[in-house]
Amino acid sequence: MDSRCGPKFRKITGKLTSCPYIGLAVGLVVVIDRSGSMAGDNKMAAVKAGLHALVDAAPAKTALGLVSFSSGVTVDVAP
Repeated sequence: MDSRCGPKFRKITGKLTSCPYIGLAVGLVVVIDRSGSMAGDNKMAAVKAGLHALVDAAPAKTALGLVSFSSGVTVDVAP
């Protein structure tokens, strides 16, 4: 990742406007743990809120995929 776009992992707080690659097509696959370890403590609610923030902040041409896993892996949405 270009260092001008910030750290590899960061809190999503708004539109990603400072990156020089904005406007280019982006492919992103999110992997979600839906196993029993995610029960309680509002973990899944936090995942959902994070995904909403990600979608809101993603560039317009983003292709988003979703994979989830528990005892097996499921491709919920192919990019």
